[in-house]
Amino acid sequence: MDADVRLPVEQILTGGEDPLIEAVSDLYGQLDGQVSAEGLHCRNCGACCHLHQFGHRLYVTTVELAYFVAGLSSPVRRPQGGVCPYQQDNLCTVRSHRPAGCRMFFCEPTSADWQSRQYEALRPRLIALHERLGLEYAYVEWLAALSRLAGAVQAPPETAALTSRRAGQ
Repeated sequence: MDADVRLPVEQILTGGEDPLIEAVSDLYGQLDGQVSAEGLHCRNCGACCHLHQFGHRLYVTTVELAYFVAGLSSPVRRPQGGVCPYQQDNLCTVRSHRPAGCRMFFCEPTSADWQSRQYEALRPRLIALHERLGLEYAYVEWLAALSRLAGAVQAPPETAALTSRRAGQ
């Protein structure tokens, strides 16, 4: 993570309340619909999760990290060797609450222009969510953010808001 980027860890670890979960779920639902309409499909090759090997850097915002952490049933994992720690057997084990960059990144070279346009349209909406929810805005590299969050004290998994909400509680 860039040394000058302040990551609001406390807000991320405690920010996964219902308004945030609903807002990000709605935003991601719209994004997933756009991906589907574009006809893009994941080949489940796992190359995108090997970020350094693939030459890819994924960036996330505070609100995305709070949503992600709220969906975990265990503490944040520390990345090893430039690989997303949530990939197992070429599959994403956190697919339902993965960040926007993971939702719109595809290995197909022809999708690069579409991805750039989609993210440029999405970014102002993410910033507006931060303002609406009162979260400090940070834009940080994914693996560095995971490393930082893995070292922070986290709530027990049974208090994860997204997990509880999905369980119908």
